[in-house]
Amino acid sequence: MEHNTAKRNERKKGAPRKFAYLKPADIKPEGWLRRQLELQAQGLAGHLDLIWPDVRDSRWIGGDREGWERVPYWLDGFIPLAWLLEDRGLQKRAERYISLRAAGGRLDLSLRHGGAGALRCVGGVPDLQGAGGVPGV
Repeated sequence: MEHNTAKRNERKKGAPRKFAYLKPADIKPEGWLRRQLELQAQGLAGHLDLIWPDVRDSRWIGGDREGWERVPYWLDGFIPLAWLLEDRGLQKRAERYISLRAAGGRLDLSLRHGGAGALRCVGGVPDLQGAGGVPGV
């Protein structure tokens, strides 16, 4: 039996959606999930740029360290973490990295829409575009 993924995923015209799309800004973690995010923020995920020179001084943001791909992968989790927790301290640090990247003239539309790991978050998680962009950028 042949499975045609495209055909199975195709929605009939006029058929109601089974799931509604949510903007990341509509998601407010509570209970166990919020506690897990808080633990991440208190741990390595929330402090990697403060302790690892490959992230803090990466060439990706104008530094001299070779670990250029580490920053976007870290930011891919750090940016949504900051906004989901509504933690202004984490948000300011995230904005710093976004601003440094943008100031280098390397922030373009292709990056903001899924081209480079972390910057996918700028247009996706959190819904910063709908909020008028990233403050300070």
